[in-house]
Amino acid sequence: YRKAMTVDYLAHHAVFCFFCLLIQYDCFGPYLAGWLLIMEISTIFLNGFSFFRNRLGYGHWLVKAFFLLFGISFFLCRLVGTTHIAVHFCRAVFRQEFIFSGIPRWHIFLVCFALVAAVGIQIFWAWAIVKKLVKVLRSPAAESVDGKGSDDDSSETLG
Repeated sequence: YRKAMTVDYLAHHAVFCFFCLLIQYDCFGPYLAGWLLIMEISTIFLNGFSFFRNRLGYGHWLVKAFFLLFGISFFLCRLVGTTHIAVHFCRAVFRQEFIFSGIPRWHIFLVCFALVAAVGIQIFWAWAIVKKLVKVLRSPAAESVDGKGSDDDSSETLG
């Protein structure tokens, strides 16, 4: 649950809604659409992390594993994948390697611009994810489910 709509969050969803609209309207780009869908693999691990972090705490091995898998899949699917498809598609457009018959040229250029914007958003998020990944992986060992540590000080609870 997001408490506030941030500019990057809004831009991310606007860009990808835009992709869906143009790809479906012009009925083209299955390779492009496939890569855009592959990016959602990281969402599975982000949801697992989000679900369990407030139930088990940041120190729990499962929370750490979900966030580590999220970080790896984010890097591979979102950073590498989005950059790959942006370079591949923009190169094809500007070198005129493919003929997009029946598709307005300005649609193709808008997709190129949006792909570059998508890469920018992923790079912007990557730095925050790296910082959070270090924080999560460095968090102390998991405490018991009732929130009490294994030592005698029972006043500490999961944070």
